[in-house]
Formats: sequence, structure tokens, C-alpha cells
Amino acid sequence: SCKGLSTALDAAGRHACYNAEVEAAKVLLNRTVSKLTSWLKDVSSAPKLNIVEAEKVVIACERCDYTSKEVTTLTTKIASIRDSIRLRCATAVTPSPNIERMRDVIELAGRHQLSEDESVRRTRRIYEKEVRMRAAVITLQRIWRGHLARQHAKGLANSLFWTATRWHRKNYRDHVEVGREGEGE
Repeated sequence: SCKGLSTALDAAGRHACYNAEVEAAKVLLNRTVSKLTSWLKDVSSAPKLNIVEAEKVVIACERCDYTSKEVTTLTTKIASIRDSIRLRCATAVTPSPNIERMRDVIELAGRHQLSEDESVRRTRRIYEKEVRMRAAVITLQRIWRGHLARQHAKGLANSLFWTATRWHRKNYRDHVEVGREGEGE
């Protein structure tokens, strides 16, 4: 514990007590603080903050009783991102589910390794259901369009058949009439 070590070292300093244990405590405190500040810096300066990693660092700082402005800032940032993702999940699924918004929020949660959050799980379930429904609708539309196309083709073939029949009858009649005229002569 950083707090415990600091208190012990302060007491040792006040009583002018310098021995191997005090020196070891100093080394341990400095090493712990530098490690924690290094972790804080690495997590905070990353291009995209990973909440899970950031929370591990905050927990490590809490275990060591290490408090600083950086820890407070990071804790606030984690809470803010969590709340933002939950709010986006809520707006993506109500009042009517929006596939594009749901996909975006699921991807965002994935980047922050928040896929197991209850609101994210619920959004993913609704998203998958919507995707399946949309796929089913598209399939039905294709079947219906195919049915209409077949009906249209049948209608067209029918129409062509009767047009050809009428044309054939007319030409046959004309041909017969011309032949009869020849016979008369």
C-alpha cells in the first residue's frame, strides 16, 4: 500500500530512523508509484481508450492506495464512456430499432471490450433479430418479384400466341381468297 509505506516513511523521517528496512520501503514505494504512473500514462495516451484495461489500472491504484489527479480523470472518463454507450444502446433500440445505429454502438462497445455489458447484449440480440427479419423480408420480396416476373412472362407469351394466331388466320384467309380468285379465272 502506497499510503501505508508513505506513512511509515514519514514516521521514520520524523524519528530520524534510517536502516535497511526504511531504504527497502523507499525503493518499493518509488517503484510502485513509477509503475502506476507509467500504466496510467500508457492507458490515457492510447489513441483509443480501452475501458477494461483502464479499469485494471484504476483497481491497481486503489489496491495500492495511490490517488492522483490522473486516477480521478481516468475514473471519470471510464464512467462517461460507459454511460455514453448505454445511452446509445437505449436510443438505438427505442422507439423502433435502427439497424445502422445498433451496429455502430455494438462496434463501439467491442472497441472498449464492453460486449458483456447487459445493455450491449440486449442491443446485439435485437440487432441480430432485426437482421434476420430484414433478410427474410428481402427473400420474400425476391420470391414475389420472381412470381410476378413469371406471371408477366406467361401473360406476354399468351399475348404473343394470340397475336400470332390472329395474324396467321388473317394471312391464311387472305391466301385462300387469292387462290379462289385464281381458280375463277
